Amino acid sequence: MQIGDHFKDSREDGTPETPRPAGESADSAATQPGLNSADEEATRTAEKMSLEIRDDFAKYCELNTERLIGAAYRVTGSHWDAQDAVQNVWLKFWGSWHDAGFRDSVWNNRGYSYKAVFRAAIDLIRSEKSRAEREEKDARKVVAKDDDYLRVDDDDSFGRILEILHELNPDWRLVIHLRYAQELKIAEVAALLRVSEATARRYEKRALMALKEAYKGN
Repeated sequence: MQIGDHFKDSREDGTPETPRPAGESADSAATQPGLNSADEEATRTAEKMSLEIRDDFAKYCELNTERLIGAAYRVTGSHWDAQDAVQNVWLKFWGSWHDAGFRDSVWNNRGYSYKAVFRAAIDLIRSEKSRAEREEKDARKVVAKDDDYLRVDDDDSFGRILEILHELNPDWRLVIHLRYAQELKIAEVAALLRVSEATARRYEKRALMALKEAYKGN
């Protein structure tokens, strides 16, 4: 199933709608056990939308999912996280798709969805999800690219660098990830973090200094 498929009308293939048990209303079916409040709200919103609007949304997802996953991957470095970022954006877009003005903004402004996906990807990186695995990859990238760490050849030394990285200011740690693991240019990092290039460079410099000082003092 492709992203967006579950927004299509289940009767598009001509299959009759499955009858509900006697006494069960449409509302009760939409709020059956197992659905959280977000699911219930999405279901109610879907019921209000016309088939034309749902088809429009499915078409947008189909045309743009692949390129946006590619964009998110540049930030996360993980295909699964990139898919999650795009899925999160689709869920948010779906909640506003009934608004004609919103649909026009998304369709006519290619950068709108890119910005939304980049922010969703950044949010994933800043979350606790997969942080340990990501930090280990980032630390190895720093070690491989910086001459000051060429003598790191044992698990204890590397473990110390990983510990220091974990303790860094979150913004500094994020810059290290984007610069060393994802190999983004400083201008790209600044744009993603919504800061000036000078600020992004300062974050990177301070992060590297903190890592070097802590490692040398170990």
